[in-house]
Amino acid sequence: MRQAVALLTLKDIIIPLASGAIGVVGAVIGGWATAFFQRRHERKRRTENVLFGVYMMLMDLRGHHFWITSAEVRGQDSDPKIIQRFQDTRWRIADEMRKIDQLPEARDILRAMFSLTYESESRRADMLDQLVDALGEKVNSRYDEVMAEITRENQALMVKDTDEFFHRRKKIEPL
Repeated sequence: MRQAVALLTLKDIIIPLASGAIGVVGAVIGGWATAFFQRRHERKRRTENVLFGVYMMLMDLRGHHFWITSAEVRGQDSDPKIIQRFQDTRWRIADEMRKIDQLPEARDILRAMFSLTYESESRRADMLDQLVDALGEKVNSRYDEVMAEITRENQALMVKDTDEFFHRRKKIEPL
């Protein structure tokens, strides 16, 4: 009878200890998993935010570059203010891109902004257009589609009536 009491007592001690140990291990694994997935989600969110910022600045860069390309087509030197804005914007983009390393277009973006191998600024403009389109699909395809449509409309107005284009633009843009 004494042995039965001793076994019963040992059994009563081991089962709660084992259950408690399993609970602690489960809590540790659960905490680790939560932290892991939270960090992964935050990293993805940060990457998306940086990508969106790069996309918006690339659109801005493309706008500055439009004037550089226009001057080249007319056989004129570009306005130094426009060149400075292009310079400032491309360095802001490069700085922003340093925050993420999972951007497949990074090489092409850097080449489009800094390479001197383009035989004309029109070629660089084509590359910038392709990059904006590619990033636009990743970031927000509907926004990109509407902005591309607006850009085409604005360019058509400029070709049709340059004075009217600048008159309307002056109302809403600081340039």
